[in-house]
Amino acid sequence: MDDGDLELTVRSRGGERCDAWIRHHVIHLDQPTDVLDHDTGPTPLEIFVAGIAADVAQHASRYLHRVCLPGSVSVTARFRTGLRPARLSRIELEVAVADLPTGLRSSLLNVLERSPTYASLQAVPETSIILRPGDGVRNGNR
Repeated sequence: MDDGDLELTVRSRGGERCDAWIRHHVIHLDQPTDVLDHDTGPTPLEIFVAGIAADVAQHASRYLHRVCLPGSVSVTARFRTGLRPARLSRIELEVAVADLPTGLRSSLLNVLERSPTYASLQAVPETSIILRPGDGVRNGNR
């Protein structure tokens, strides 16, 4: 891997459940098939949108710190899915910032639009799927 390349591992736990291993963290993901199914975690799509919202929230907090404003930030993400093809068709991020002076709104918006996850959606990254034979376990510990 080159500098700047990162890696995480996702392993199926059977059915619609899987675990994402990110550094020393494990996130349990699930895709409940009906109301009676055990919902053991967020769906991959929810994690995707949550990652975008979290990145925007962190950039907003960093901006407030940089301009010496003690403010709290919350981001509410609303999203819609399309059926053909199955994908996200809309994401709306509502950023609430306590006590932000009007004169700083456009500056903050500029910063948020340059957050890595948001920017990645504006210029879609090269994406590929490579199939390799294997048992689904890597390094023996995941």
